[in-house]
Amino acid sequence: MAITIGCFIFEGPFEKASEIENASGVYVVLCRTVEENYLILEIDEAADLRSHIENHPHHDGWTKTCSGRLSICVMYGPLSVSFTEIRSGLVAEYGAIKER
Repeated sequence: MAITIGCFIFEGPFEKASEIENASGVYVVLCRTVEENYLILEIDEAADLRSHIENHPHHDGWTKTCSGRLSICVMYGPLSVSFTEIRSGLVAEYGAIKER
């Protein structure tokens, strides 16, 4: 599966962290609303995506914030663009994204 967010192609969305590889990359936490829209809750990078997401200190906050289905999209590294470029591109297109 693949999903385009802005001009970037991510794998997913995944509903379980166990579906995500133990690899480096960038992830986007999404909330899929009842209207089938996606809201970006967070974007970050990690050396081990699965472990990072499973143990993320904001996980409970994501669950409380999302009234729909929580899902995660990933772009495995090494990346042809930097995390900063990806984040800046998404902020430019979608507006402010919750800071860590």
